[in-house]
Amino acid sequence: MAKTPRSRKPSASDPTPPTPQTVAVTGAPAQPARDPADAPVPELVEPPAPAGPVRRPRKAVEVAPSASAGRPRKAAVGKAGPAAKPSAPRKGAPPATAGNPGAALAKPGSTPRMRKARTLAEAVERLPAAEPGPAPASQGRNPDFDAPAIPPERTTAPLPPASGRPLRILMVASEAVPYAKTGGLADVAAALPKALGALGHDVTLVIPRYRGISIAGAPTVSCPVEMGGHLYQADVFVQQTSPGVRVALVDHPAFFDRDALYGLGSDDYSDNPRRFGFLCLAALEFARLEGVPVDVVHAHDWQGGLAPVYLKTRYAADPVLGAAASIFTIHNIAYQGNYSSEWLPQLGLGWDVFTTDGLEFWLQASLLKAGIMFSDLVTTVSPRYADELMTPEFAFGFEGILRHRAAQLTGILNGIDADVWNPAEDRYLPTPYQSEDLAGKVDAKRILLDTYGLPAGDDLDRRPVVAMISRMVDQKGLDLIAAVSEQLPHLGATFVILGTGEPRYEEMWRSLARRYPDRVGVRIGFDEPLSHVIEAGADLFMMPSRFEPCGLNQMYSLRYGTLPVVRATGGLDDTVQNYDPATGAGNGFKFYDPSGEALLGTLRWALHVFQNETERWRQLQRTGMALDYSWNASARAYVSAYQRARTHLPARPGVSA
Repeated sequence: MAKTPRSRKPSASDPTPPTPQTVAVTGAPAQPARDPADAPVPELVEPPAPAGPVRRPRKAVEVAPSASAGRPRKAAVGKAGPAAKPSAPRKGAPPATAGNPGAALAKPGSTPRMRKARTLAEAVERLPAAEPGPAPASQGRNPDFDAPAIPPERTTAPLPPASGRPLRILMVASEAVPYAKTGGLADVAAALPKALGALGHDVTLVIPRYRGISIAGAPTVSCPVEMGGHLYQADVFVQQTSPGVRVALVDHPAFFDRDALYGLGSDDYSDNPRRFGFLCLAALEFARLEGVPVDVVHAHDWQGGLAPVYLKTRYAADPVLGAAASIFTIHNIAYQGNYSSEWLPQLGLGWDVFTTDGLEFWLQASLLKAGIMFSDLVTTVSPRYADELMTPEFAFGFEGILRHRAAQLTGILNGIDADVWNPAEDRYLPTPYQSEDLAGKVDAKRILLDTYGLPAGDDLDRRPVVAMISRMVDQKGLDLIAAVSEQLPHLGATFVILGTGEPRYEEMWRSLARRYPDRVGVRIGFDEPLSHVIEAGADLFMMPSRFEPCGLNQMYSLRYGTLPVVRATGGLDDTVQNYDPATGAGNGFKFYDPSGEALLGTLRWALHVFQNETERWRQLQRTGMALDYSWNASARAYVSAYQRARTHLPARPGVSA
């Protein structure tokens, strides 16, 4: 049985926490300077058994209709950190049929090695001139190909709320794009407020001001934060980011002006409880000082887990916050924020919260459990993941806790930003395209292969490209890939890889690229413009995750006519419908058994459909591109959850109905 991951590596300073660095509350402190492969067609392969595993029923759990990360390591904006090693995945249907491997490709080096394009713009210049003739209004070469990474916000006014009066929502998260990102939480924390604002609600997102986030001018407000007998100053910089949405950046250099967001290497910062307890209190104090009653406090992951605790204790009778409902969202339960109970007094919490119905988790204080037990409603990022969290295979020890709160647990599928991820208007594509005309997708494939220095050939539309953009860790199924890695170059496809993670997996891909330079291309790191070109230029997208709370790339892929190959878990199972050869229905390819052979068999099946069932393939593309996984539907589901959470208010001590 696999080990349960640790949310942190204990340091020598625990259980006695270090003495906090205190900043006087009168006047703003001086701010330190800030770092502003060609092959024969595979033989006929029978599809894997389409029947999925038996679902475990979950009683009394409402799953709302549907339309990335916990404690990463690196702090650089836009970088992704490693995920914890999962426990043994749930057993599913029998493994996919392996089938016949097909003939091997030509030896490496038989195709001349192309020089890699230094930039995407250079790759665009190599494109042949387009044939003259009319094109749809949304088609044609995109003149803004090298535009900045952050698209301008739309200026349309927000719509009136779908029902009832607008809600005033205070959201607490540890990261959000474009300010800081280590995983999918950052995407959600940026996109959900924007979608809620478009529905007419008033959202304030509170995040830390980390090193490298440049802000001009003085703080909008400075407020003292009392925690554990110490006073800390919070300088808050407020920015309007879209209609109805503000971002409040909390600045306290002693806590947030550091080399990384959560820790260095494999070690968390030893004072993370204090850092993120301060963030939660600063968010609540900021809202209290504004004086406008808050309807909902929405906290994310263990870093925001203390916000519901403070709301129900310190601020229970506060005229601004006392009537607020609390929502807590679990993005990845593998990251739990478990620390010594000795931290409780320094966080301003009494020992009365250190119980089995409170923060106590195996004699430690769990900030994740704090959010789960003290919030009015708990959400997670897909309906299937909510089901999986009831089982020991996926819950990392929290299955009993979540069963206890089953009646208040809801799965809401994450959405995607349909303005940013739109092949008809994507600024990173030289030729935008729609489902009726996929010529731009062929252009993107040519650019993609040129960028990676891979041969295109004359049969570009018949040479399948399999892509993967991922953190290279076990959770994402890299161990499944490693088990069959030597067979991948012989499948009659070209592989393009983008990502970073464990050195052994990075070297696995580098080794394949060195030995099969005409079939495998790899770039270690993350590149936002390139990721758009990958989604557009690839034919298949691999996501063989052992567990995946939601996943976003499979939804990006569907929107771009790139068919996902996924393991049926979490949000991947919710969003990808397995291809049915009898009817042609579906939008991708799924396997159930967590094994390399199951992955390999499903890849062979998908490649066979690509090569031999062209019309069926086009039908699968059209089906995927027509789906709506935008945040509009997900935001409405969250509004319903907020309204449901507010029904708990009359039973709250110190608050009248």
